[in-house]
Amino acid sequence: MPEPKPEIMPEDRFKERITFLEDLNRWHLMALDIFSSISQLYLQGDTEKTPFEIFEQTAPYTKLICEFDQIGFCGVDEKKASFHLIYTDTQAQKDQISEDLEQLIDNGDFAWALNLTEPTITVLRDKTIVLTPIATPSRIRGMFIGYLKEMTQFESRHKRGLTAIIQNCAYAIESTELQNVIRDQNQKLVKAVVSQTKKLEYQHNHNQLTRLPNRASLKEAVSNAINRSQHTGHLVAVILIDLDMFKRVNESFGHSAGDELLRQVSARLSKNMRAYDSIAQLSHNIPKDKSNDSSNDSSNDSSNDSSNGEFRNDGDANRISHFGGDEFCILLGDVTSINDVKSVLNRIQNDLSLPFAFGSHQIIQNFSAGISISPDNGKNSEQLIQCADVALYQAKSKGRNQYIFYTPSMKKETLHHLDLSAKLYKALEKDQFKLHYQPQINTKTLEIIGLEALIRWVDENNDTIPPNHFIPMAEELGLVIPIGDWVIREACAQIRRLQDQGFTDIPIAVNIAAQQFAQENFLTHVLEIIQEAGIQPDLLEIELTERVIMDDVEETIKSLNNLHDYGIKISVDDFGTGYSSLSYLKRFPIDTLKIDKSFIDDVANSSDDAAIVTAIAALAKSLHLNIIAEGVETENQVSFLNSLDCFHVQGFLYSKPLNQDQLISFLNENKKLHRDKATRNHVPKK
Repeated sequence: MPEPKPEIMPEDRFKERITFLEDLNRWHLMALDIFSSISQLYLQGDTEKTPFEIFEQTAPYTKLICEFDQIGFCGVDEKKASFHLIYTDTQAQKDQISEDLEQLIDNGDFAWALNLTEPTITVLRDKTIVLTPIATPSRIRGMFIGYLKEMTQFESRHKRGLTAIIQNCAYAIESTELQNVIRDQNQKLVKAVVSQTKKLEYQHNHNQLTRLPNRASLKEAVSNAINRSQHTGHLVAVILIDLDMFKRVNESFGHSAGDELLRQVSARLSKNMRAYDSIAQLSHNIPKDKSNDSSNDSSNDSSNDSSNGEFRNDGDANRISHFGGDEFCILLGDVTSINDVKSVLNRIQNDLSLPFAFGSHQIIQNFSAGISISPDNGKNSEQLIQCADVALYQAKSKGRNQYIFYTPSMKKETLHHLDLSAKLYKALEKDQFKLHYQPQINTKTLEIIGLEALIRWVDENNDTIPPNHFIPMAEELGLVIPIGDWVIREACAQIRRLQDQGFTDIPIAVNIAAQQFAQENFLTHVLEIIQEAGIQPDLLEIELTERVIMDDVEETIKSLNNLHDYGIKISVDDFGTGYSSLSYLKRFPIDTLKIDKSFIDDVANSSDDAAIVTAIAALAKSLHLNIIAEGVETENQVSFLNSLDCFHVQGFLYSKPLNQDQLISFLNENKKLHRDKATRNHVPKK
């Protein structure tokens, strides 16, 4: 049977088919161009764009996809749950579409369109209208309204093309909003960081008790004054003041009284400085020859307030500073003679000789002072302050309650520094170092979760030298490593002693200095100490500051991994005060972040501190790290920290640092507390 011949398509139909395919191909090519253009447009991510501008840029593309007589873009008022017209091509169209908008909503056409994933067609007043929601998976952004021209077909390809364009439009709006949110959050974060930076800078340059500039701030002021004096030919004086027998105030009336005395002294000194500045300002209006005469007269009568203290005031030329403890320093930036300095000292003596009151008590507080003068005693701030320190030591060693000017016979080096240095060299062999331990508490259970070892130096006179005095000196003398080794050894021995007394699972954290951590044999040495003590490595915690871990990142990561592999715990101390990179932080095998006390102090009242602590807590949680808040002193601080799921704290609210005997008593009391609690919880019901 012969095969049937293929049917031959008529020529006119063949041409129609070719024309259709060519039209379809052109449409698809046009659609590709549209999608490419609109994608680039929305990917620009301009955070300044408004919905109107995005709709305006979208409108031409919708008309290329399909023939519309007029179009409109509606936005959503989420609070009122209503649509409102944002964009049309002309005002006339706006009036017409606004009128139709209400009808479409009332008819339920909008509600129907919102439930569909593609454009829908409705008819209103003989007009064919295309509705498609402007939406992303998370939110409805609005509604597109398109009026089809007469006889226009709205095929599936038109639906798909319009859907793609409107989706791009929706994502552009969402992207812009998200970027605005991110920008606003970044601005808030920048403000918080700037505010905190200023606060930290202030804290770095001021004494926290008296709010006076500290040593670091004064050194810069002295340098500036010396530079000015090279042009004026005047003298620069540094007066170092130390309150005599200040320790007795603390011993007799308590440390709060000592703090109050320091504040009163700083207030009187500040008042004097303001008076000196006023006199100095007046001296600008006195001719030079008369000024010199006045200065000479003042040397003969130190009680003449109208002529004493004859020195110029250029900017911050005259300044009072609190070096810490009971030590103050006064900078006189432009004095004309030694007599001017003596006049200032006589004023201070008269003012401080008046009684200081503490409730019903009054005391007379004497002081000793050492004075150095530039350029004779030094040509930079370090030399000038050092010479004043030497002179102060002389004043104290000769009976106190006097002031002494530095002379070359006192030698260059500070006798006080030499004396303390000599003592520090012998302190280790004389067993003068002690460890105190501050408990770390779980605020939910009040259980002790760990201890921090804090070094104390009690010299042969039973005077306690604070760590901030002898640790920097130990670094200068190269004693940090042997002292640090002693701390680790003593902490491990304490862990062993605690285990022998039944406290088997209390870890102790020790602070490690940069020089100590940088030793090549640091890990080996620590492991030897742990083995000698016969304890588990996970009961020893190494505390490092941000500055130490960021000094040599790659080497730090290697060293920390080695420590961690042996089970030794690692924490970052004073977190938030340094400049650690978050990209590196996640690479460190850290167990714990410790929030610095400076952030905790005012966390219940300061939105900036609260934001920073919240961020640190969130960071620790996201990195699966433990977190401990340092310096907790109030219940309000605890409540705030608990709201962040930060339940591990240490601070005076729960315990000050304890010596060994006090620690055992504290641990026994804590153990008894939990034993009694457990007993109460297991009392049989009657």
